[in-house]
Amino acid sequence: MRTAHGAKIRQATPEDDLVTTEHFYSMWLGMSYPADKLRPEFQQQTLRFIADARQQKQYKCFIAEMHGTPVGTVCCQLYMGLYPLVFEESDRKLGYIWCVYVDPEHRSKSIQCTRVVLHASAKGKAVYQGLGFVNNNEMKFDISNTLPHIPS
Repeated sequence: MRTAHGAKIRQATPEDDLVTTEHFYSMWLGMSYPADKLRPEFQQQTLRFIADARQQKQYKCFIAEMHGTPVGTVCCQLYMGLYPLVFEESDRKLGYIWCVYVDPEHRSKSIQCTRVVLHASAKGKAVYQGLGFVNNNEMKFDISNTLPHIPS
């Protein structure tokens, strides 16, 4: 498949896993995450995650290429949840999109599940809202520095 701007979109193969890993790393740096906070074994850990997702979670990845050079990546897989999936599959088979990355020089130039969960960066939020994603009630709390006071 080709986009309106001439990028070729193709399904990634296991031979593309290193490109995916590089794009995943660049994605975090692009969101201003400090490189020294990323584990030294980032590449190996990501490759293991991809191999497991391919075997257990129907992992798919797509590569955007310009003139044969990878310029973007998007990966998706089944979301296995944070708790047992006790629902009928037809009612609660969720997909999860991750590693959405486009080289900076190719951005702003122009993916099938019943539902998608996406954690957007501050910079990406408006882009995803423009594509139809909506805010939901997902919340998080950073307990690394303080714990909430719980009355006894």
